[in-house]
This record gives sequence, C-alpha cells and structure tokens, in this order.
Amino acid sequence: MRGRCAHYLMWQRLADLPVQRLSNAEGRSIVAKVTYFDGEAVTLKMRGKSYRYPMGKLSAESQAIIRSCFEQ
Repeated sequence: MRGRCAHYLMWQRLADLPVQRLSNAEGRSIVAKVTYFDGEAVTLKMRGKSYRYPMGKLSAESQAIIRSCFEQ
C-alpha cells in the first residue's frame, strides 16, 4: 500500500509542475513540462509531444531543478 501511495503522490506532484525553462549541457534552452522522472531520465512535453530525455544531457542547473521538484 505504501508504494501505491508514494506513486500516487508522485503523479499528483507531476500534474502540479509548471512549464520549466531548462537547458541542455550545451547551453541550449528547453521550455517544456516535466511529465515523468525516473532518476535516469525525464519525459518532457513540448508542443504536444513527449520526449524521453537523459538527465546526463541536461545542464547541472537543470538537473538540480528537476531533482528539487521530487525531494520530499
């Protein structure tokens, strides 16, 4: 039961996240809504399409922003 509750809270938290202004490791801007995060990658929704994006390809600052959204 505890796992289900934690999973529900994660999805609830995802639904509440605003569109984020992130950047990749090369400094290019990414404006997207984070719809999923599994620790290794994020799913970003941009212009109606979803893309799985490896965390290692994001800038250190963007990685910190995403991780801070999921800290308890």
